[in-house]
Amino acid sequence: MNYILKNRYASLVFLLSVVLWAASCIKDDFSGGTGTGEEDITIKLGITTRAGEDGLIRDNDDRFGSLAVYAFDEGGNFLALYKYNLEEAANTYTTPAFNCGIKVRKLLGIANYAAYPDLDEKLVKGLSEDAVKALTANDGGTVALSAANLLMIGETTVAFAKPDDEDEEVTASLELKRLAARVDVFVFKETGWTAEVQLETVEFFNGVKNTALKWNTGQVELPAPLQYAAPQTGKSGGLLEPAPSGDYTYESYEKGRFYSYRTQQAIAADNAPKLNITVRVNGNITRTYSAVIANKDVSEAVLDAGNVYQVKAVLAKSGLVVSTNVVPWDAEDYVLDFKDDLLYKSEGWAFGSFVAMQGNTVQLYTDKPGILRFSLLSPNTVRWKASLTNNQDFKLGPVEGSYEEDAAGNAIVQKLEVSSIPEGNNDYASTELSVFAVIGGVSYEMDLTTDQEMGGSPGTINRFTITRGNR
Repeated sequence: MNYILKNRYASLVFLLSVVLWAASCIKDDFSGGTGTGEEDITIKLGITTRAGEDGLIRDNDDRFGSLAVYAFDEGGNFLALYKYNLEEAANTYTTPAFNCGIKVRKLLGIANYAAYPDLDEKLVKGLSEDAVKALTANDGGTVALSAANLLMIGETTVAFAKPDDEDEEVTASLELKRLAARVDVFVFKETGWTAEVQLETVEFFNGVKNTALKWNTGQVELPAPLQYAAPQTGKSGGLLEPAPSGDYTYESYEKGRFYSYRTQQAIAADNAPKLNITVRVNGNITRTYSAVIANKDVSEAVLDAGNVYQVKAVLAKSGLVVSTNVVPWDAEDYVLDFKDDLLYKSEGWAFGSFVAMQGNTVQLYTDKPGILRFSLLSPNTVRWKASLTNNQDFKLGPVEGSYEEDAAGNAIVQKLEVSSIPEGNNDYASTELSVFAVIGGVSYEMDLTTDQEMGGSPGTINRFTITRGNR
């Protein structure tokens, strides 16, 4: 079974703007303070997500209903803790003014903490920065993960330009990161599969319900042991179609949307994240296809924090082919493009293999084949296939092939032959030739009428018209 992973984007976060207004020399005691008797400052924290610009937000999965804010000094020692429960979940929130010591240098925010009772109990006064980041949530797996309760974490530093005895307004920025991943599944049938394929169920297995608060770019921080969710079920019903040859919109083909906290599993592990897709073929044959969400060339399946995994699942007679784009949750547009950097070049018709050519119309001899040459340059997994609109008077040989390299690693020129049948028949006839690149079970028609290097499927496809004889 083949798996294709296309890491178009690195693991990213969605940003929040934070404005801090600080006034020094305030002597009021504050909840959770250090009790040092030193000057305190008052901070008002304004938080705004960029949800209005985010094209990947679904089911309000950018919102939070609770917020815990820790204040630490330069060494990460505890200064203050404040918890807020919003009347209604929102993507913008401004805290009431709160006090913390003049030594404050760091702020750490944890959103949606109240959705996890065990985490709420752990978030207490007196914890150092390292101790807070070492915490885990949903250890018993009692809370089901959903769009409404995604844990998010962010931190920032606080710097003062003026002396401690002067009032000052401080502005800072904070990045709030989702600790979960989202898996969006798009289901198609293989191009050329003429059977009627009815979608029955899409299931996501081995999503994770618990998480560590610690988050580092490039590292998958996991609690132990992981708590796995019951299979999550997506949409059902509807006839499957072949995938379109170019970019396509999210809403047209989405069949499942699932959430998971971070996971990292061996491909062959029982707990690797995977899809089961059940279909009914021609109304009477039920089949279930299964595939791990991973690249065929890696040893582990990974779902990391802050990412949306766009999973294209193509059903073929031989099995399920999965390809994945990893995109930032805060991307402005949700564009699906699984062409996998297709690149090809036409080498034209072989000299002496045709009578005449005018524009894209090629007249063939009746007693020998015309030979069209082209090169598949990338990816090295690409195959090709060809078809004619008139198979009564013309034939192809061969009708398909695949990427090949010579000893030097250069792509070998492919040769497609078109012949008149029966041989020697001089009656006028014509046909149109179409040639497709096939990547991951999906076909992209190629324009071989130009000698320029081409990528993907151009907006307008120009095809060769093949003729024999004279009108």
